[in-house]
Amino acid sequence: MTSNVDRYVGLINQGCTCYLNTWIQALFHLPKFRYFVLGLETSPKDVIPHALKRLFAQLEAGIPNITTVELTRAFGWGEGDAVVQHDVHEMAQQLFDTLETYLKGTPHEHFIRDMFGGLIVYRSTATDGVKYVSDRLEQFYDVEVVVKNKNNIRESFDAFSQPEQIEGVSIEVEPGKPPSKHNIQRTQHFVDLPPVLLIHPNRVAFDMETYELVTLSNHWSFDEKLDLSEYMIDKKTFKLDKESLELLKKTEKSLIYRRGDIGAEYELRSILTHAGTATLGHYYIYVRLGDEWVLFEDDLVDVADEEKVKKSAFGGQSAQSKYRLFENERASMLVFVNVNCAKEILHETPPDKNIIKLAKEVEEKQNEERDTTKYSYLVCDEHLVDCLDLVPHALQKYTRSIRASRSLSVEQFTELVARDLNVNKAAVRVLPSNRSERYPIYYFSFYHELHLIDVNPERTATQSSSTRSDDANPFFLVVRQIDAMALGRPKFIRSIKDFTVPNGYTVYICNALSDRAAIVPVTNGFTLQELNGCNIIISPPGFNAVSVEKLYRSRQYEEAVFYYLNELNQPVKSVKYKLLNEGSITYTELQAKIYGYLKQNTKLELPPSREYILFYSSQDESGETPKKDPTWPYVGTHYKQEATLDYLCAHGRTVFFRFLQMPLPEVESGVRLLFNIGWEVQPLIFCTKNATVMTFKQIIDWAYAQVGKSLSPNLRKLYNDNRETPANVFRILFVQRGEIVRICTDPKEKINLAVHNLFESWVIDICREAPASHKAVDVLYCNRRSGEQYFGLPISIVLSKDLTEKGEDIIGRVSKRLAIPAEVAATVTKKWMVSVKDKKTHKIQSLGRGDVLASAAKEINSADFYLLIDRPQRMELDQYVEYRKQDDAIVIRSTSKEDLASM
Repeated sequence: MTSNVDRYVGLINQGCTCYLNTWIQALFHLPKFRYFVLGLETSPKDVIPHALKRLFAQLEAGIPNITTVELTRAFGWGEGDAVVQHDVHEMAQQLFDTLETYLKGTPHEHFIRDMFGGLIVYRSTATDGVKYVSDRLEQFYDVEVVVKNKNNIRESFDAFSQPEQIEGVSIEVEPGKPPSKHNIQRTQHFVDLPPVLLIHPNRVAFDMETYELVTLSNHWSFDEKLDLSEYMIDKKTFKLDKESLELLKKTEKSLIYRRGDIGAEYELRSILTHAGTATLGHYYIYVRLGDEWVLFEDDLVDVADEEKVKKSAFGGQSAQSKYRLFENERASMLVFVNVNCAKEILHETPPDKNIIKLAKEVEEKQNEERDTTKYSYLVCDEHLVDCLDLVPHALQKYTRSIRASRSLSVEQFTELVARDLNVNKAAVRVLPSNRSERYPIYYFSFYHELHLIDVNPERTATQSSSTRSDDANPFFLVVRQIDAMALGRPKFIRSIKDFTVPNGYTVYICNALSDRAAIVPVTNGFTLQELNGCNIIISPPGFNAVSVEKLYRSRQYEEAVFYYLNELNQPVKSVKYKLLNEGSITYTELQAKIYGYLKQNTKLELPPSREYILFYSSQDESGETPKKDPTWPYVGTHYKQEATLDYLCAHGRTVFFRFLQMPLPEVESGVRLLFNIGWEVQPLIFCTKNATVMTFKQIIDWAYAQVGKSLSPNLRKLYNDNRETPANVFRILFVQRGEIVRICTDPKEKINLAVHNLFESWVIDICREAPASHKAVDVLYCNRRSGEQYFGLPISIVLSKDLTEKGEDIIGRVSKRLAIPAEVAATVTKKWMVSVKDKKTHKIQSLGRGDVLASAAKEINSADFYLLIDRPQRMELDQYVEYRKQDDAIVIRSTSKEDLASM
């Protein structure tokens, strides 16, 4: 009975990678999937498939102490990512997406879809005597079932198929005739079930008080056998809409017609389990292997008692894992295998000898990495001084590395370096690391050992290291002499007797990392031994310390790119200009330097003086708009402060600047007025210190004066046609933490534009009058979790008064209002979720992409509501904090895979 435990091995947890280990084990224990991955012809450039194949090879060969480091590196994760817990469902989706991309255009293009993908149909039927049936198809890779108020999986599937009644929906009963309102019944059925069915028990609920996800802990059971026959629909009864017909054409070759009817009976293969809270927890998996359950908990593999498996998976129990501090254990995902496909899916064969060979190669490489380390060194040649002076990129360019045993003697290291440089070992000298602050190598050896290597061809093999005086009492200097107003070529001094200072010359020690002066003159009476290991400059009479430092610092200048922004904050021209690396510069100094450079080297139409230049950082500090690379200006308190280049150039050597219509000292930094034109176009409108209170009309005119010439012809015409009645097309919103606090539309109303913090903004919004049969509804971009930024300015869209729009229609209209480019709209809106929120009670109801808005509005019993666009970054659907649970928290109802792709 222990053969399965002996046959398989676990995976080492890198820190918080238990979710990854669990999903890898789930896929590995689907032998058809395992052998498919092992059979892939990958190369190192196919980073994720290649790493997954090598990982599967180790698991197949039963190699001990397996890690997922290579796979996480393939994901592009650093060491810090390995100690951040992610969601197993998100991990599953990412891996599937990656494999499908890799397989695209190959004979196996549809392997993932054929194994895990199915089809579901949403059927709408008129219930008021009219003959009307319409079906909409949707593809899925996993099925979500509601757990709230349910005792078992059967009750969840009954709720899944429960008809939904919707009143007053506009439908086209007869083709070509105008739509009319009718009452409909909406149901959902399976059309095509996959060989491997992934079921996701949805234990998530939204706490409408805290706007955070909470996880339900109620007991919810399931059997090892599952029959979904009663939830299927006969394909012959289809009445598909246009979009569904297109989907069917795309999928029928790889799904329905090629696979055939495999039935709806399933057997449980694996249970992915989670224990913990919303911020901390642990994943593990139970796999049914033959007649026993086997627990895979990171590197632990053990037989599991069936009763313990049930307690662990059904919820409402304390943790059964070895990590005893975690409670609230429950199933996070269930893996079922179709009984008619089980023989094909689960059939195992003895490990292939080529796979065993690959596993051994991977193991040897990992052992080598574990038992060896990287030794980095710099050769003391003409390039060393570039590294010591911190010339941009020099250290990365000239550092050499070798990998060797972690316990090398100096003699062994010397031999390896000589071999790496292809020189005689006798010519190589490893210089000692001196951590005194005055020595330039102090910085390099602080975080990791970076050795200095002296190669002197004059040394011969006949000179033993024990008799060489330079090794017995090592001395070295890097010396440059100022000649003709320039730094001379560096010399490497290997012996005290080879170094003299001309009369009248001054010796300066160079330390590029000093937070004080980088050039320090050596006082009279110094000894040469005190200079041992230093980077020095010798200057002739007539040079003072300021002149020498300026000459020295010039070596650290780096070319930075300054992007000139138009009035809409859109980059229109790049200007390359050299700035001091790692240094600091005042705002006014930077203004003067850039202004002078632009005046001499560009044809830009310049403002009257440097004071009209405003700098932006590439950091997203505003958090107000859904932009790829939003910028925020350095004004107010930043104006007179020193701003280091590292701060200004957060994403590389890049700074943004624009010209104002007023000198920067006259700008009132306490005003935050944004013009919400559209996607990635929300320019800041600047006000003078004596004009913070204006009428509605004055604000619109003031904004147009600043950005009008950069607006589209349509917007310029809209403004000019309504110059005297701007409220016809504009409104001014006071927004606090993403929500509308006040709406101004009276042209004569005086508005004080002052704000008290970065969470408050005045926003000019473009609005249009709704037709008689429609109404305008406000849209907010409010994330409903702590730790995430608000990502959008409020807008309004036009909807039909009977609210017949679906979730996907709303997303389409929001995308159109923001003018999101078609080539990026699908990616941008992929993770958007729509909800309705009552303005008074704040009750919230989510809206699936196929759900009708009228139904959601009815759920919250409201005709006066906001639409919410929610953009999850990471949704941990199966986690829960007991004390935050609210009875009136909402539940995501749709089983649409598109709706839940980000979860």
